[in-house]
Amino acid sequence: NSTQTRISDIYKFDLSTEKWGLEKVKLNLDADKFEGGQAGGLSLDIYNEKLISYMTLMDMKTEQFIPKLATLDYKAKEWEWTWLDINNDDGTDNSLILVDQHTIVINDQLLMFHGYSNQKASKKTYVLDLKTNKLQGFVNISGKYGQETASSLPTWAIILITVICVLVFIFILAGLWFYLRYKKRVKPGENGDQKMQDIWAASDVEVKGNIKGNTTLTFGNTVTSTGQAGTALNEDSMMNYDCFKHEVDLDDMEDTKVHTKI
Repeated sequence: NSTQTRISDIYKFDLSTEKWGLEKVKLNLDADKFEGGQAGGLSLDIYNEKLISYMTLMDMKTEQFIPKLATLDYKAKEWEWTWLDINNDDGTDNSLILVDQHTIVINDQLLMFHGYSNQKASKKTYVLDLKTNKLQGFVNISGKYGQETASSLPTWAIILITVICVLVFIFILAGLWFYLRYKKRVKPGENGDQKMQDIWAASDVEVKGNIKGNTTLTFGNTVTSTGQAGTALNEDSMMNYDCFKHEVDLDDMEDTKVHTKI
């Protein structure tokens, strides 16, 4: 049989005065159900500057043991127990009964061993994750379990890289927009490779479809051939057009042969 301890009364030994003192602790549980808090084979440890204990309390009404996890702030003026819920990894309620066990805290884990339990493996070491208050099936000795997938880059570096990628993407979109806009406004001429031709307008020029005849220009006694036949222009008829309505010195042109190629 395990030793029953009343957790509402805790004896404290003062190392400076080397004297014992009794501390009355507030239980914060149903007094009719748990009375003064009868715990079997209690074991205490310190975690985050508080007492922590995985204990088994006696339910006086049902006379059955109920597993509990509690902490106590021993630096406070008034001592009281704070109770924490324990669940398994699959979300089921905890039913592990342990008495007279030894405990030690390693890397936010409460290791419990060498005790009596209601489990088949009586000599098994039980591990309680103090961050999640869940029982787990392994001991994280190094404290680095589950960190392999964590990013090696600091948070500020990840944020900076993200901002740079967004800015580069925006610049690419802007450049593509300007390129498409310029390409749409400036298009190469479809007939850019064709040579330009001069067209002489005359009243007696006959144009049928796209067929043009050879035109011979006559200046006095000077004949100029344009390579297009079918129409003859003399100086008198040419003067009737708007482009020739100015004085032209025809005397100097009589002895000059001008070859014009269209």
